[in-house]
Amino acid sequence: MTPAWRKSLFHFLYLLRTPVFFLFSLVLLGTVGYALLEHWPLFDSLYMTVITLSTVGYGEIHEMSTLTRAFSIALIMGGVIFYGLAINFIFKVFMDNNFKSITRIKEMEDKIKSLKDHYIIAGGGRMAVGLVRELEKARVPFIIIEPNQDSITAQSDPDWLFLLKDAKEEDVLIEAGIERAKGLAAVLPDDASNLFVVLTARMLNQSLYIQTRITEESSRKKMIQAGANKVVSPFIEGGHQMARTFINPQMHELLEVFMGKGSVEFELKSSYIDKNSFSYKKSIAESDFREKALLVVGVRRKNGEFIFSPSHDFVLLEGDEVLLLGSSSKKDKA
Repeated sequence: MTPAWRKSLFHFLYLLRTPVFFLFSLVLLGTVGYALLEHWPLFDSLYMTVITLSTVGYGEIHEMSTLTRAFSIALIMGGVIFYGLAINFIFKVFMDNNFKSITRIKEMEDKIKSLKDHYIIAGGGRMAVGLVRELEKARVPFIIIEPNQDSITAQSDPDWLFLLKDAKEEDVLIEAGIERAKGLAAVLPDDASNLFVVLTARMLNQSLYIQTRITEESSRKKMIQAGANKVVSPFIEGGHQMARTFINPQMHELLEVFMGKGSVEFELKSSYIDKNSFSYKKSIAESDFREKALLVVGVRRKNGEFIFSPSHDFVLLEGDEVLLLGSSSKKDKA
């Protein structure tokens, strides 16, 4: 049982304590009362207490005095109060946010277990939000790991898959399905934490594509040695972009398009070539990319070689990944 489930279960039991304690007190009081008033055996006293509280109407098992009948009346009234408490408890459980949280936690755990070829986002800051929104726009499955429930990601969208845990822990990455994941982005606020996540992630999944952010340029080499495929410095890359805009202002619109912020709805996407693809063993001119209003930016070959702006007679082979620029929000399968 996960800690979140244990917490919800303990809360459920905590709410249950009042009606359970009240019922136990009534049964004890009734059993002792009948035994003292009428000198009945304990089992007979217990039986009379139960049928009185449950109002089944079986009748008296022995002759009773007037005082004992008055005691039975009081016991019945106590039973009515217990039913009121029980109904209130049931209503509170179904209306309480914690009950909703139990259901949501279970649904989220089921979704996490079914994740495959997804991306893990370690961190919950502004960079994580921007990353997640792009993945969501591309309909790519993802899960966020962030221990702070007041973080910007935790407060942004209740439908995002989320683990309120520490991504630096190996068990948490395994719970997030790292062995089935396609990629991981370490965007924690400090380089030391990101380095630890990258190192652990690479140990758990050798084929995982790992990106990480750095705040200090001196950390870049360490990140690559730890297993990161790409290291991003938001400050340096942001500065480069601003400088390019200063030097060549007319390129600003194009840069905005590529970053998904421009007024033109273009986006980069990829198409994988296999034996069943329409474009298999065909040149770019013979493929159907142009009919789909897609521009071929480059091709990554199976051996990792990248060909930028290939010619129209370039032949596509099995295992090629074609980088496309287009206006559709769907990922095409060539």
